[in-house]
Amino acid sequence: MTNPTYVMQQSDPTTPMLWSGYAHFPQEGRVTGRIGEFVNVFGKKKAKDQCVQQVLEFLEGVKRHQMSTAMEI
Repeated sequence: MTNPTYVMQQSDPTTPMLWSGYAHFPQEGRVTGRIGEFVNVFGKKKAKDQCVQQVLEFLEGVKRHQMSTAMEI
């Protein structure tokens, strides 16, 4: 799989420390939609770290699924 693209933006211009966003895999046709979506997280680094953690959990689920499918063969 290719690396995800992170889309992040300030949630509200009057509160510049709140961030919202998500990750997605634009090069992967098998993975669609927003992964690790977050809303109103305080601090850009914390927001991205939260998203990265959710992407990691998603990818671990994909790996578990692939391994269980491979075991069935």
